[in-house]
Amino acid sequence: MVVSDRGRAVVLAPMLAARGGAERVALVAAETLKAAGYDTVIVAPGQVDDLGAYADYFGIDLDGVAYEELPSVGRMGRFEALRTVIEELVWARIVRSMQPDVFLTCMYGATLPGLAERSLYYIHFPHQLTTPGLTGLRARYVSWTQYARRLQNRGSDFRATYTSFLANSRFTASHARQRWGVDPYVLYPPCCGVGAGRVWRQPSILAVGRFQDRQPGHPYKNQEALIVAFRAMADLHAEGWQLHLAGSVGSEAELARLREMSVGLPVAFHPNASLEELHTLYRESSVYWHAQGFGESHLMAPQSQEHFGITTVEAMSAGAIAMVYDTAGPAEVVADVPGTVRWTSLEELRLATRNIARADPTDMASLRRAAQRRAAEFSEAAFATRLLTLIETGSPRS
Repeated sequence: MVVSDRGRAVVLAPMLAARGGAERVALVAAETLKAAGYDTVIVAPGQVDDLGAYADYFGIDLDGVAYEELPSVGRMGRFEALRTVIEELVWARIVRSMQPDVFLTCMYGATLPGLAERSLYYIHFPHQLTTPGLTGLRARYVSWTQYARRLQNRGSDFRATYTSFLANSRFTASHARQRWGVDPYVLYPPCCGVGAGRVWRQPSILAVGRFQDRQPGHPYKNQEALIVAFRAMADLHAEGWQLHLAGSVGSEAELARLREMSVGLPVAFHPNASLEELHTLYRESSVYWHAQGFGESHLMAPQSQEHFGITTVEAMSAGAIAMVYDTAGPAEVVADVPGTVRWTSLEELRLATRNIARADPTDMASLRRAAQRRAAEFSEAAFATRLLTLIETGSPRS
């Protein structure tokens, strides 16, 4: 492979099939590096037959970007930590063979070392580095795997091998300082500017998020809570209001369960919606609901919260009024934006929605413009400029 004069950049991405925010960050970063003149390779677990399909899904340009699958080691039961060490050893050898000048890690939970002179780690949320409470053989086993990682990293903890750490929000950055002892730059994820378009605003509420099973302490989009909230709004049902739930499908069983909960309600599902369909939903919706983190403790299980909230920004860019659970990234996104709502109970959410449903249209137009102005601060262009400045100068400002 001929390397460009700018050098080679390798982006470590999560499995692309999830088609979520983390995948979007990795792919837009690759697009940015390619456009800046780097010979760019995405490496990730999982076979990808057509990278262009993901480019179409996210509305980006990946022409000229290469993809290489990282092999997975099969499950090893009680020895899962050892499996991860072996897997990352193989991955590191593959990346080193590419001789990258820039290495960007965008995978949650990765402990690969920095594998280039300029190595950056994008923190979606910092995983725990230790497992408290272990004793006996289990403690020795975990200690051995940690030692094996240090050998793999040529004697260093993986954190010491990166030139820069980036975080997707101030919320994430604060936890990175607590858990990892690093002080990352805040680089907000790249959000697609949808725009209001030329469509009629409908009496509809939209929520976008992956349909996946609930697991304690893990991110869950909590469409269940939104259906419960909407069920108690018969007055809005009578006025023609609908709830639309869109997102990729991680669990058919969860999608079926949510459908069963919605029987008899004006709730529409849009599983695996295309980019075009999503944009139409954003533009037609009057209100955007977000509930991740509701029912979980942001202190005891901060990893369960929404650490940024790309879909909230996309909805705001289309002029929807955002109503988010008052914690973590979404609360940071909507802070000080007139008309947006930060709720802590379903009753608060219902009250705020009713107020918006009956608000004066002239007042609403002003609030929608304010939401769009805020959303513009999280554009793909802003992300690209700051990322390249960090790579070239080591600082978020030139």
